[in-house]
Amino acid sequence: MNAVWIDLRDIEAAIQWWQLHIPPEDTAALKALIQIKNQMILQGIEFLEESAMSLEALAAFERWLATLPDSPCIAICSTSVGDNICTGCGRSFEEITRWTVMTPIEKRSVWKRITQQATSLRFTPEYADRLIEKSR
Repeated sequence: MNAVWIDLRDIEAAIQWWQLHIPPEDTAALKALIQIKNQMILQGIEFLEESAMSLEALAAFERWLATLPDSPCIAICSTSVGDNICTGCGRSFEEITRWTVMTPIEKRSVWKRITQQATSLRFTPEYADRLIEKSR
């Protein structure tokens, strides 16, 4: 399995979520994420390998990930007609077939890539009504 990298911007987003939703008795999760963020900034790195995170920081990060939409699918899958990359969501055929067994962090990595590329139909105004996350 390839290394999975976590973006500093996602760590920052998770910290912001925890600051808004943190139960008073659970500051340890927030502190673990802040510690990771500070280490990344001090080291001047933008991405951190998942395996470099403490279990507490990883659990806190995955709890934030659970608040995000799971799948980018908009029910226009072109891989069923032979495309290697779905024109609907931007995932590869392999990513679509492995989606149910991928970890939340692997899924986030795919989400980041397809969002940055923004080439699939899911990123066009014509298909905005199909987005699950629009109601969140």
